[in-house]
Amino acid sequence: MEGCSPVLFFLEGCSLVLFFMEGCSSVLFFMEGCSSVLFFMEGCSLVLFFMEGCSLVLFFLEGCSLVLFFMEGCSSVLFFMEGCSLVLFFMEGCEYCDSFC
Repeated sequence: MEGCSPVLFFLEGCSLVLFFMEGCSSVLFFMEGCSSVLFFMEGCSLVLFFMEGCSLVLFFLEGCSLVLFFMEGCSSVLFFMEGCSLVLFFMEGCEYCDSFC
């Protein structure tokens, strides 16, 4: 919901679908076997920490910032609109596809 600040912790085998409204920030911690689909609106910031075997699809609108930390075996598809900043850290075996507007 608007103005929320979620902190999420997941264990192996978990899947995640998140929908955020503007003004939200999130910190996500994942372990092996997790997948996530994240939808954000304006003013959101995101910090993600992933371990092996994770896949990620992210959709962002204006004003978002993103910091991602990935380990081996991760794949990501990222869609951003103007005003976004991005910092990515990947390890071996990762596939990466990005689209910036």
